[in-house]
Amino acid sequence: SFSLTSVDLAGALQEIDRAVSAAPRQELASNVDGGEGLQISEDELLSLKRIILGLEDALMNTKHLEEKGGALHEKILTPAGLTCAAAGAWFADACKRAGDVVQADARGTGNAAPKLELLERACVLAFRGDAQCKALADDHYRVRIATDQDEVRLDYWCFSPALALQDLRSLGVSSVLCASGTLSPLPAFAGELGLQTYVGLQNPHVVDAE
Repeated sequence: SFSLTSVDLAGALQEIDRAVSAAPRQELASNVDGGEGLQISEDELLSLKRIILGLEDALMNTKHLEEKGGALHEKILTPAGLTCAAAGAWFADACKRAGDVVQADARGTGNAAPKLELLERACVLAFRGDAQCKALADDHYRVRIATDQDEVRLDYWCFSPALALQDLRSLGVSSVLCASGTLSPLPAFAGELGLQTYVGLQNPHVVDAE
């Protein structure tokens, strides 16, 4: 799940402008030092900015929405040019590379590009590297867009514990221990988590009312 606001998008645009400003300095420094060179081109930065402007326009024009998750693709992502998983993967990667440029220019220990990092994460979650991402979004997510004074907020909520468990697996987690007095029936609970096999221990007794 993630939340994204019009203020976040405006902040991401400012970070892109900082990357555009910093890129020539870093390219020059790389040439002098014999480094690897800039990891993102000016054209890519401008393409990134164009997509973020498109996201901002789509969000501001929608203002209110509460539907299945696929509406995120129909109403926000596709109008901005993020029409498929490949485009989403490029956008997420470009956000990271642009953020790296900003971070290198800041030369500080804190996160100098938090809004680009937020957009990168949001895009990864929206597409999940799946060509059928819209169908997956309809099945497992809800999207809500609401306006609070001058700020428009988008919430993308995951209602599938199986997807959350997939994310844990991708991090290398091999075992998960679940314990509760309300997990019965265990087969149904395991199904919600998307588990094909599991080790279960279930006591036959209940706590006495007294």
